[in-house]
Amino acid sequence: MIIRVAVLDDEWAFCEQLAELVATWGARSGNSVEMGRYTSSDPFLIDAEESGFDVAFLDIRLQENRTGLEVASELHRTDQDTFVILISNESTHVQEAFDAQVFQYLFKPVQQTQVERYMSSAVDRIKMRPKSFYVRSFEHSKVRLPLKDILYFSSSGHHLDIHLRNEIMSERKLLKDVETQLPDQFLRCSKSLIVNLDQVVRLDSREMILSNGEALRIGPKYLETLRSRWLTLFT
Repeated sequence: MIIRVAVLDDEWAFCEQLAELVATWGARSGNSVEMGRYTSSDPFLIDAEESGFDVAFLDIRLQENRTGLEVASELHRTDQDTFVILISNESTHVQEAFDAQVFQYLFKPVQQTQVERYMSSAVDRIKMRPKSFYVRSFEHSKVRLPLKDILYFSSSGHHLDIHLRNEIMSERKLLKDVETQLPDQFLRCSKSLIVNLDQVVRLDSREMILSNGEALRIGPKYLETLRSRWLTLFT
């Protein structure tokens, strides 16, 4: 499983130290970790909004006009899915952390066992909740796209197009790899297409009509599974 993790702390050396602890957990648990390191809250919040993080370690005392608690509150106004782990040298802000919907409280000096326990707990909870977005990778950036806004995926070799209502976004990825990352409402309708069944308004033996009026051809071997799954949405 790919886990996106961020650490926000004034000291770059601590960011590097915590990143190594998380990477060790990833290697031991069989999870792939994508790590973001930040010494300022502004770039962290921008990246969190654009591409999202599964887990964020936030130092409670930042040398700027925000505290870690304020950053956590601001993050959760737009993203309730990120598990925030607050980092501190003391326990005086535990009640405030609870009010800010902080997942865990981590005390310095940070220990490997603590990091592994909190990361494993967060991942267990992530696996239990329904997925609500797709992360599109392009060059060196990632963008989080709400699944409800995606009409369908189309591909030609390694070129993948993500069809939204008003635009098409591309990335380099095989359709079979995308298929494993999507929830049940996404289903193949041909060799090169995966459709969001929530966006289908009509379906017959040859094609389906999407909510934007676009028509997609249905491959014969996919028809029965598509029809059965689509009809369950109305029962």
